[in-house]
Amino acid sequence: MGAGDPHEEPARHPLPEVGLQRRTRRPGRHPGTFRQRHPALLSFGRGRRRSRRLERETRSELPEIPVAPVNPVRVTERAQKLATEILRPGDIAVDGTAGKGRDTACLAQAVGPSGHVHAFDIQPEAVTSTRNLLEVAGLLDRVSVHLRSHAELAAVLTPAQQGKVGVAIFNLGYLPGGNPDIITRPDSTQVALDAAYAALRPGGRLICVAYTGHPGGPEESDIVLKFAEAHAADGLHVEKIGYYPTPGKPWILVVNKPAA
Repeated sequence: MGAGDPHEEPARHPLPEVGLQRRTRRPGRHPGTFRQRHPALLSFGRGRRRSRRLERETRSELPEIPVAPVNPVRVTERAQKLATEILRPGDIAVDGTAGKGRDTACLAQAVGPSGHVHAFDIQPEAVTSTRNLLEVAGLLDRVSVHLRSHAELAAVLTPAQQGKVGVAIFNLGYLPGGNPDIITRPDSTQVALDAAYAALRPGGRLICVAYTGHPGGPEESDIVLKFAEAHAADGLHVEKIGYYPTPGKPWILVVNKPAA
């Protein structure tokens, strides 16, 4: 066959055999086990384990400090969820502290076109912000925004709305981004809480977020706490979510009116 014959069988060149070569110890390398070669590393590891054990033992001896389960950033969202759990289409709702209008808008969405919301605030800036938000959201037609104190709640509700309120919500303190010297006051808050609970329908819910980190906050929080204790003493279902006697922590009061 010629050199270019396609039927000629190509020459086979054997591949070099690759085997596992036994590693030889380099001259001067210390023989023996890892423990023998690295005693310092083993000593370091034992030290870390001993340190962790002592830390666990020390922690077990320390008293546990309760941490409030309510995140200040999320406290208003928690309150809104508590409100929407109760509200149904056609309900009447009350926002005792309109602020920027977020709680008001949440209530307005929950009550639907056949329901109505009364929102209160003593600051023109808050009333304007609330109206603007509601107008953008298409909810203004189902809300009455009052430039009045929430202590006047009973005078604002019509006779037909008294005893028909599904949820009344309060977010105390001062207007976010506003003047921190303009705050809700204990005396007006007490009047508002009493009026709001009286206006609830059977199965309705009162929600109040109290803050203790600003001047005047602890005193107002005490009023809210007394309101809670008085209704709990009457056998009502009362929750104090995140309440600890520690300044600076917000907490949520929930009072449910018994269903008929």
